[in-house]
Amino acid sequence: MLQTYVQIDESEQEARWLKGQVLNIILANKSVSKKWLASQLNVSPAQIRVLMQVYRAFPEKQSRMPEMNWYHHRVAANSLDPDYYIREAAAKGLSTREMQDLISDNEKKSTVQRKTVRATKKKKLRKLESAIAEGIQGQLRVLSGKGLI
Repeated sequence: MLQTYVQIDESEQEARWLKGQVLNIILANKSVSKKWLASQLNVSPAQIRVLMQVYRAFPEKQSRMPEMNWYHHRVAANSLDPDYYIREAAAKGLSTREMQDLISDNEKKSTVQRKTVRATKKKKLRKLESAIAEGIQGQLRVLSGKGLI
């Protein structure tokens, strides 16, 4: 019985990949909306979005980690770098919760780093603008002193 349960679970996970692929193909035709399709399939638009998002993050079988379940791939698909996080989870044997924590920690750090870089660039830009303004004012004084303006 346990073997049967595992086989059913594997079939359900494979079905999610196939659903994502089929939905992606159907919705490539812009004349069909997610909302309309959801009503026809008796599922929510959110469910369609998730199936497609996971499929689009890992469209090729080779990009998926067979030792990780579909839910791991779903968590990775919600990150900025799905391939990295699914490989990392597989290498470390992470649960989906541990994987979410890793992504959250890394992407928070990344956001802080981007904000720091942005602030540094803004400071440099202000200094440059100030130097340019001073240079222009100096040039205007020189030209004015020569009676050219």
